[in-house]
Amino acid sequence: KIRTAACSFSLLPSRRSLPNNWSCPSHLACSLSITRTLALTKLIITRLRSEQTSSQQHQRQQQQQQQQYQPAQGIHTTTIVPTDARSQSTASREKDKAKQTPRVTATTKQQQQKKKMGCNSSKQQLTNHERLQENLVKDEQRKAEQAYEIEQSVLATGTSTQIRRGQSKAYKYTKTRRSKSVAIKLYDGKSTLPVDLKEEANLLSACDHPNVVKLYEVAKTNKQTSLVLELCDGGTLQDNLPFKKEEKVVSIMRQIVSAIAYLHHNGIVHRDIELSNIMFEDKSPDASIKLIDFGCATKLERPKDRPGAFKYLQEKTGSIHTMAPEVIEGRYGPKCDVWSIGVVAYMLLNDGEKPFKGNSVAEYENMITKSRIPFGKWKHSDESQKFIMECTTTSPVSRLSAAQALQHPWLQNNSNKKKYIPNELAVSLALFQRASPLKRVALNVLAMKHSGSKYREVFQRLDLGHTGYLTKEEFITGFAQSGLSKEELEDAYYKLDVNCNDRIMYTEFLATTMEVEGELDDAQLREAFDLLDTDHSGYISKKNLVKILGDSPAIKKVVASMLQGHEEVSFDAFQKLFQRGHSLRREIGMIRETNSDLSADISVPSSSFENGEHRMPSRVSSGQLERVVE
Repeated sequence: KIRTAACSFSLLPSRRSLPNNWSCPSHLACSLSITRTLALTKLIITRLRSEQTSSQQHQRQQQQQQQQYQPAQGIHTTTIVPTDARSQSTASREKDKAKQTPRVTATTKQQQQKKKMGCNSSKQQLTNHERLQENLVKDEQRKAEQAYEIEQSVLATGTSTQIRRGQSKAYKYTKTRRSKSVAIKLYDGKSTLPVDLKEEANLLSACDHPNVVKLYEVAKTNKQTSLVLELCDGGTLQDNLPFKKEEKVVSIMRQIVSAIAYLHHNGIVHRDIELSNIMFEDKSPDASIKLIDFGCATKLERPKDRPGAFKYLQEKTGSIHTMAPEVIEGRYGPKCDVWSIGVVAYMLLNDGEKPFKGNSVAEYENMITKSRIPFGKWKHSDESQKFIMECTTTSPVSRLSAAQALQHPWLQNNSNKKKYIPNELAVSLALFQRASPLKRVALNVLAMKHSGSKYREVFQRLDLGHTGYLTKEEFITGFAQSGLSKEELEDAYYKLDVNCNDRIMYTEFLATTMEVEGELDDAQLREAFDLLDTDHSGYISKKNLVKILGDSPAIKKVVASMLQGHEEVSFDAFQKLFQRGHSLRREIGMIRETNSDLSADISVPSSSFENGEHRMPSRVSSGQLERVVE
């Protein structure tokens, strides 16, 4: 409480430096006007300054004690420190703990593993992630007609765009007869400015979430820039109305809110959430939904020295029937998306009926800003009504955030039913853990270009927080019955974390399943090789990998280990990295089909099969797992 109050009031001069079009919702002073803040400050500023002084003295005493004594195991000390000094003091405490602790603890193992993976700096982590995404997506020199057969029929149209289906030429005649279709977003080049298109491509290339449409590449079509996107052919929510069961709506809304919470966490505001901008991935009954059309999306401008603050957005954009009141007024932040989420939930539960009706834009705006959503005789659960009401409060300050909406009881009901991990996925995790660093990067590259996966459901059930990524705790808990020890799972976790951001993103998880889903053919290997061969020299060099992953000293060490002492890697040598994986994949196929071998080696009881899915035994030693794999 002292820290929050000190930040809100005793640092008032720095608050004055923020313009009126800036907001800091995480601090009290920043959500009040300057006049009201000054009035409150007069009453308590003296006390707060004295408390801040005493807290700083207490901090210095604690730091001196920590240098002399090691805290008892299981006891955590919390020190209130200034924001700019917090990272330095934390680093020094961790360094002192490492020196004083003779045994190799889990923490020191994690630090060593992160060093090996080049994860030494949070700034470098962000740079690595952005470079990996951008360098593998953008290739404006290539013409779309050279890589894809573009159909003449139009899937959808926008104000200045057309979306057509494309078929990858590289996969047309592969031995696995793999069909890889994409959606190509074509621009007329007149009403859309190049800077707007670049912004949309930048935002999409930085996203990695199972419910956000993937951007594969930026290419040229008839001298105009086009976006090659993941194909979603299950229709929009508008096309699939009505939804008869509330459970289905809950499932859809959970995925939508998860995607929006992920975007907001990364500083992105969508600003155009409506039924026609949410699509089903395919036409199967349990198809996942995808958030599409980032034409109105934008990145929030945030000050580096004030976490939680952002510059207000002012542009009035988006669909009028899901537009938040503050957007109409021209002063808003990310919670405008939460209002749209509430309206979408209302429409899905009421067969597409809009909460506000009007004959003109002016009438719509008047009703949105001055009226409340009419529920009438509500035919659905009380929790659904509470969810909509809390998402559509007129004041953004009292409205739920996307992260809070994700934890609402309506979305949490029956969301964490316990299911088991397919045993071939557990085996593939062990294989990925033992793969060479270059192969792990190559599998991540292929996963970025991969649409759809039968293991997506596994990822979503492991993602207990519905955040769109796996924390270490979620990962270890999910694979607790896989037979790997906790130390082995921790090692696998850091090897999966190619982006070095201390979380497993969706694409990183998919990378472990690439060889399990089917043998990688030459076309896929050639695609991965060409993406890593950034200068198109016919070899993967150290320069290529540094360009993609980053150029820090730690990354250069990792790159050197990838190439194993060689200056460059040819395609033939690259193929050999996957030969052992191919044979092991066949062994995994035998594991799926033959229960007798598994029963002999890992003692799987016949009752382990539930709903056609193989349940892992309660405990399998790493030695037993090795025997099955080998």
